[in-house]
Amino acid sequence: MAAGSNPLRRRSDWFESWFQRFLMLILVVGVPLTAVGAGLATYESTMRTVHAQTAQ
Repeated sequence: MAAGSNPLRRRSDWFESWFQRFLMLILVVGVPLTAVGAGLATYESTMRTVHAQTAQ
């Protein structure tokens, strides 16, 4: 008997399973991308400050 052929499994159980997978994908991909983006923004801001101070 296949895992998906359980007669007691409701449609909402199937939806919940896929929704959890989707959220995990967002967590695994989105958090690192957000961290890299924040790091790059901080680096660029700091470099602008350094260049402005050097020019003075």
